Amino acid sequence: MFARKVEFDLIVNKKEEFLRKVRDEVLPILKRQAGFVDILGLTNEIKVEKALVISLWKTREDALGYEREVFPKITQLLKPYVMSQFVVAPCIVETAISEHILAAVARRRDRDPTPLYGVGSFLGLCANAEPLASC
Repeated sequence: MFARKVEFDLIVNKKEEFLRKVRDEVLPILKRQAGFVDILGLTNEIKVEKALVISLWKTREDALGYEREVFPKITQLLKPYVMSQFVVAPCIVETAISEHILAAVARRRDRDPTPLYGVGSFLGLCANAEPLASC
């Protein structure tokens, strides 16, 4: 499994608009990408403008294809809500220490191929979702 870590600064008074844009436009695009597994969005509790998004991909090639072909379009969609550059770092998911998360994803995938938790559940967009983490 492979991950892309994207860090950026949100325009704080546009956070809700940003979240709507991600939920309504970005997440559906991600779900259509080859090899997309899931996404985790985090915002900083103290420095509220700081955001981190981790997307999980089946292979490095899937992530690179997305970065090359789709990510530039995503950045344009989100530009009005962001006050910094997007800082992207490719990452290898260390499966030896991520066993619980990976097992949960695998169990869920066996029952339903839709993402385990979309960006909305981690950023508070879904009323019935329980956030799993904060930074």
